[in-house]
Amino acid sequence: MDTKAWWNSFSDKHYGHTADSLTVIKASPDEGFPREVREMLKKAFSGGFQGKKVLAASSGDNMAAFAFHLLGAEVTSTDISEKQLENASKIADAQGWKINFVLTDTTTLSGIPNASYDLVFTSNGAHIWINSIEKMYQTFYRALVPGGYYVFFEIHPFIHPFISRFNVEFPPRITVEKPYELTGPFHIPNQADEYAWR
Repeated sequence: MDTKAWWNSFSDKHYGHTADSLTVIKASPDEGFPREVREMLKKAFSGGFQGKKVLAASSGDNMAAFAFHLLGAEVTSTDISEKQLENASKIADAQGWKINFVLTDTTTLSGIPNASYDLVFTSNGAHIWINSIEKMYQTFYRALVPGGYYVFFEIHPFIHPFISRFNVEFPPRITVEKPYELTGPFHIPNQADEYAWR
């Protein structure tokens, strides 16, 4: 199953578990980001997000897009999955939040204008679905205004050789599952193909 089809099939279940996160973000939008990311964002945007244009690429559950909106940014959320964007749009509409949702691949960002965003942001897990990190970064650079920022939160791939989704021993048995340089795609039973990154 390709990535788009998998996320479309999984989206309703995924969004069924977002109520608690949404409550937290509505009470305190900064909580939509890990502490270290909050610090980077505050440093880069010390004057706040009012009047700033933010592109939440590979937006997934859209919690970051919602948080940026509540912080005052003009937000565009992009994803490859129609269903993810549809579910996020339902939440935004119910809350009266004006967020622009665009269906596009992160490596091309078709329909996203050049030099238009003060910030491009991706949250944890986005990188493993991307088949060309180089193209993704080139596209982000294209979308940013001169002097704009790209900020992301991601778990370093060094942990991946030691993690097995299928090994549930406790305490965990640490084994190397794949060479660090192997980038995929990796075929995981009942899931979309994933890519690793260096």
